[in-house]
Amino acid sequence: MSSHSRLHGSQSYRVPWLFDEEAVDVLRHFTQLKDTLMPYIYGASVEATKTGVPVMRAMVLEFTGDPACETLDRQYMLGDSLLVAPIFNSEGIAKYYLPEGRWTNYLSGEVRRADVGWRSGTIISACR
Repeated sequence: MSSHSRLHGSQSYRVPWLFDEEAVDVLRHFTQLKDTLMPYIYGASVEATKTGVPVMRAMVLEFTGDPACETLDRQYMLGDSLLVAPIFNSEGIAKYYLPEGRWTNYLSGEVRRADVGWRSGTIISACR
């Protein structure tokens, strides 16, 4: 999940319909998800223009008082409220750190009050 999406590459034509129907379905799902987030992403873009704080930002920029956020390099904040923890393995499980607070899984609606700590799961994003 990011502020920008592109299907093309510098030297190749990489569109999902050249692969299979599953690739098309995955793109369709995440395009619709991103469409619902566009007002939020737009607001984060306006904030970035005014303040210089990037839309996609390191965790430490949002959680300055949490020393564990200083070294996180496999998750990030999209705007000030959306935590993104990409999956980098074939098991479909991400290991991610939740700073203290109330977090809602954007996809399932599950609300969790988190003490500071590490989690594992299939979470794609969480909102605080």
